[in-house]
Amino acid sequence: MTKQQIISETVDILNKLPLEKAEEIRNLIFEYYEKKDEEIFEKGFEKLINESESYSFLNDDEDLYTIDDLIKRYK
Repeated sequence: MTKQQIISETVDILNKLPLEKAEEIRNLIFEYYEKKDEEIFEKGFEKLINESESYSFLNDDEDLYTIDDLIKRYK
Protein backbone atom coordinates (compact mmCIF):
# COMPACT_ATOMS: atom_id res chain seq x y z
CA MET A 1 0.00 0.00 0.00
CA THR A 2 1.34 3.42 -0.90
CA LYS A 3 1.38 6.44 1.35
CA GLN A 4 -1.21 8.12 -0.86
CA GLN A 5 -3.55 5.13 -0.51
CA ILE A 6 -3.18 5.20 3.27
CA ILE A 7 -3.93 8.93 3.33
CA SER A 8 -6.93 8.50 1.04
CA GLU A 9 -8.40 5.67 3.15
CA THR A 10 -7.82 7.66 6.33
CA VAL A 11 -9.54 10.72 4.89
CA ASP A 12 -12.50 8.56 3.83
CA ILE A 13 -12.84 7.24 7.38
CA LEU A 14 -12.46 10.71 8.90
CA ASN A 15 -15.22 12.03 6.62
CA LYS A 16 -17.60 9.40 8.03
CA LEU A 17 -16.91 10.31 11.67
CA PRO A 18 -18.74 12.93 13.71
CA LEU A 19 -16.91 16.24 14.06
CA GLU A 20 -15.84 15.61 17.68
CA LYS A 21 -14.24 12.25 16.83
CA ALA A 22 -12.46 13.69 13.78
CA GLU A 23 -11.07 16.51 15.94
CA GLU A 24 -9.95 13.99 18.56
CA ILE A 25 -8.03 12.02 15.95
CA ARG A 26 -6.55 15.21 14.50
CA ASN A 27 -5.37 16.25 17.98
CA LEU A 28 -3.76 12.84 18.51
CA ILE A 29 -1.92 13.17 15.21
CA PHE A 30 -0.74 16.69 16.10
CA GLU A 31 0.48 15.51 19.50
CA TYR A 32 2.37 12.63 17.88
CA TYR A 33 3.91 14.92 15.25
CA GLU A 34 4.97 17.53 17.82
CA LYS A 35 6.57 14.84 20.00
CA LYS A 36 8.47 13.36 17.07
CA ASP A 37 9.47 16.81 15.82
CA GLU A 38 10.80 17.66 19.29
CA GLU A 39 12.73 14.35 19.48
CA ILE A 40 14.32 15.03 16.10
CA PHE A 41 15.29 18.54 17.23
CA GLU A 42 16.77 17.25 20.51
CA LYS A 43 18.78 14.52 18.77
CA GLY A 44 20.09 17.00 16.22
CA PHE A 45 21.01 19.48 18.93
CA GLU A 46 22.72 16.75 20.96
CA LYS A 47 24.68 15.64 17.89
CA LEU A 48 25.70 19.22 17.17
CA ILE A 49 27.00 19.68 20.72
CA ASN A 50 28.83 16.34 20.72
CA GLU A 51 30.58 17.13 17.45
CA SER A 52 31.32 20.76 18.28
CA GLU A 53 34.80 21.84 19.29
CA SER A 54 33.29 24.51 21.54
CA TYR A 55 32.46 21.96 24.21
CA SER A 56 35.50 19.72 23.81
CA PHE A 57 37.05 21.14 26.99
CA LEU A 58 34.38 19.27 28.97
CA ASN A 59 35.87 15.97 27.83
CA ASP A 60 39.23 16.95 29.34
CA ASP A 61 37.85 17.97 32.74
CA GLU A 62 38.60 15.64 35.57
CA ASP A 63 35.69 14.32 37.60
CA LEU A 64 35.41 16.45 40.70
CA TYR A 65 32.96 14.26 42.55
CA THR A 66 32.36 10.54 42.94
CA ILE A 67 29.55 8.44 44.36
CA ASP A 68 31.47 8.39 47.65
CA ASP A 69 30.85 12.14 47.95
CA LEU A 70 27.08 11.67 48.14
CA ILE A 71 25.45 12.28 51.48
CA LYS A 72 22.20 10.61 50.46
CA ARG A 73 21.58 8.33 47.47
CA TYR A 74 18.29 8.38 45.59
CA LYS A 75 17.03 5.63 43.35
